[in-house]
Amino acid sequence: MNREKMKRRSSSEARRVLILINRTGIERGQNAEEKVFRVFCIRDRKAAWPAWLYGIRKGYPQEDRLGIDFMSETDKGPIPIQIKSSGRGVLEFRTHPRYTDKIVVVVIKAGDTEETVSTKVITSIAQRRKNLANT
Repeated sequence: MNREKMKRRSSSEARRVLILINRTGIERGQNAEEKVFRVFCIRDRKAAWPAWLYGIRKGYPQEDRLGIDFMSETDKGPIPIQIKSSGRGVLEFRTHPRYTDKIVVVVIKAGDTEETVSTKVITSIAQRRKNLANT
């Protein structure tokens, strides 16, 4: 095999690896969002929610384009939520032009239980709600 063919082949293989890595990241993100959906939109866990949390729904398509995966309704008004599957994803999202500090970003890991997911999301909303009360 000559050098040019080897260069093209290694470049092509590198692209395939990057595509697979990207696809895996997208799937992890979708799985994290699905966990939040199951906990807050399917399971009847409202009895365990704080009184100030009225509900959480999946973001509408126009909200999703703004980086909002879910919208919580609280006594202080709506609080948007972005779900990430890694800390790196959080850093990338926070540097994105559509990011605003009004969006709560929650990291949901593959091994998180439904109880852990619930705690992470509610704790993050509570912190943002507290900040709203102080403004």
